[in-house]
Amino acid sequence: MTEGERRPDKVMPDRSEGFGERLLGVLLDRAHEMPPQLIAPLIAEEVARVGG
Repeated sequence: MTEGERRPDKVMPDRSEGFGERLLGVLLDRAHEMPPQLIAPLIAEEVARVGG
């Protein structure tokens, strides 16, 4: 594999979106259907996904 190639089996988060945009998008998509006690784990999952 050359330096410029990417492995298709390895999914990397899109860092072109801002962290806040991604987090807000996920919350708007999923949180309105969730009980309040599950929203904090959702936020933690998204923060971990972007490497935070």
